[in-house]
Amino acid sequence: MAEKLKHPFVLLAVALLIAGGGYAYWHRGQTYESTDNAYINAHVVHIAAQVSGQVMALHVDENRSVAKDAPLFNIDPRPFKIAVERAAAQLEQARYQVQRTAASLRDAEALVRQREAELRNASTNDTRNQELLANKLIAKEKADSSETQLKIAEAALDSSRARLAAERANLGSTGEGNESIRQATAALEQAQWELHNCEVRSPVAGDIVSLNVRAGDVVAKNQTLFGIIDTSEFWIDANFKETQLEKIVTGLDAEIRIDMYPNKVFHGKVDSISGGSGSAFALLPTQNATGNWVKVAQRVPVRIRVTDGDAKFPLRIGTSGSVRVITKG
Repeated sequence: MAEKLKHPFVLLAVALLIAGGGYAYWHRGQTYESTDNAYINAHVVHIAAQVSGQVMALHVDENRSVAKDAPLFNIDPRPFKIAVERAAAQLEQARYQVQRTAASLRDAEALVRQREAELRNASTNDTRNQELLANKLIAKEKADSSETQLKIAEAALDSSRARLAAERANLGSTGEGNESIRQATAALEQAQWELHNCEVRSPVAGDIVSLNVRAGDVVAKNQTLFGIIDTSEFWIDANFKETQLEKIVTGLDAEIRIDMYPNKVFHGKVDSISGGSGSAFALLPTQNATGNWVKVAQRVPVRIRVTDGDAKFPLRIGTSGSVRVITKG
């Protein structure tokens, strides 16, 4: 009799268990959206020299941390110091030349004023002599001589004015605004900038990766030498099925588990949602215009920013994990 009574209770317990599990699964689906197709990512800064030359000193090692503004490596500065000295000398020469041209310009202006005075004097003499000649008070030769002097004065004034125009064109702008001085100043600033960039410093705090340079190497300008993982910000690229996106919006909280740290829960926020599925941006997009097409739910990348990074649990880009976005409070 006891066995008969026990059997219905077992069935009832199993039924309740199944119903409870079903309800829990349904409730979870209403509250969370999750995926285990997720990977850690961060910004990677690619380091290159901005000048060409020989590496004299290397201050970093592979997989080691570096602080922001810490020295990374040094390029031999000697040829750049020579270039600075040469550019400085050329600037001084340009300033000296401008001063000489300005002095010549002042001389030309003075000469024009002198020739103008001589012309006025010659014009007065010629006018007086022509009047005297008309009254037959002087010989014609003297009147002709004053007319010739007037023409000579006019030609001399024209010549002095032409020289003045040439001196002005040769000088251009005055002072530090002069074109040759500006050009020489720019050359000096360029040389100083290149000398300054012989010492390369870290633009961010992070970890050195893919180190591909040694002291003594000759490197080219803009040649990538290694990378620095910027450890100030990490995020998760979580690839959700398109059927899960309806409830996911930016700003939602998320729980993150990384496979490296199975017992550690990180937290984050939905930062952005891609404008297309991952396959849409592939080098060889999927071609569905075929006779054997099968509909498959596409994955859409969702960026989730990690908000509570922990130095005791360092994150590594490219490692995998799982994400659960809380869609309902």
